[in-house]
Amino acid sequence: MIQFSSALTVLSSEWQTVKAQLTAKGILGCLQYVEDATTYTIFAFDGPLAYMCVISKGEVPAGVAITYSQATNDTDKAEFEATYKATANQVIEKRSPDGRAITRNTTANRMTNFKLRAISFYTADLEDGVHNWNPVTDADYGDITVKLYQADGTEITDAADEGLATKTVLDWEPTYNYEIIGGFVDIPQVLKGGVTDAWYLSAIGVPHYPPAYYGSIDFISEVNLEAVTTEKVISDGRAISYMPYNLNGAPHTNLMRFILKHPAGDKKRFQLYVEHYV
Repeated sequence: MIQFSSALTVLSSEWQTVKAQLTAKGILGCLQYVEDATTYTIFAFDGPLAYMCVISKGEVPAGVAITYSQATNDTDKAEFEATYKATANQVIEKRSPDGRAITRNTTANRMTNFKLRAISFYTADLEDGVHNWNPVTDADYGDITVKLYQADGTEITDAADEGLATKTVLDWEPTYNYEIIGGFVDIPQVLKGGVTDAWYLSAIGVPHYPPAYYGSIDFISEVNLEAVTTEKVISDGRAISYMPYNLNGAPHTNLMRFILKHPAGDKKRFQLYVEHYV
């Protein structure tokens, strides 16, 4: 028998609905259950909310079968027993071996591990300018695209024309969901204190979509790199932004675009860092 506190709001539904709700909230791993000879009562808590469902071990009661068929019940029971039962009923509040509660602050909402991506590149360079290496696989991540443009906006596709490039564009599109918190870029020392006013850096989030669809976010407006008094530009979001990969099947939903404007054909080395959670 289970009895919920009067302080809780209990949301009762079928197993598939409850499972989807808990998955969306990231608390499916906190699943609890009690059983008797005839039923499983499955539940989980989210603060003052309790999500609950009942699955029959055998025949579904006649009054329930009107809306929850025997076949559906049996399918749900098989899934629960095969996939979730063994790992349910874990300790809800993590504790140390001597029983003290463990408290852990986290910046991320969905992701778990902090990751610093470092990407070095040269402006006005189509072929050999990018170093974007995965230390685990000892291979290129393969998620950077570089494009060059002339002053009139014409794209440069031939390395022989790199001398005409006045804009270098890096598209970073990792093949995973992430939560971005910020980043920074190392600036070539030769630019510090310069007076050409020709070097600008900016960054746009999800540029393939308009603002109405949460795209084209100007994360960094144009920064005059010669006017920067330090050796790097830092962008600290202070909070995370969730960037899902190919959300609902749509492409480019986590793409970040970094734009460097520069004198024609001028090759300078930069190193870009992205602070995010994966």
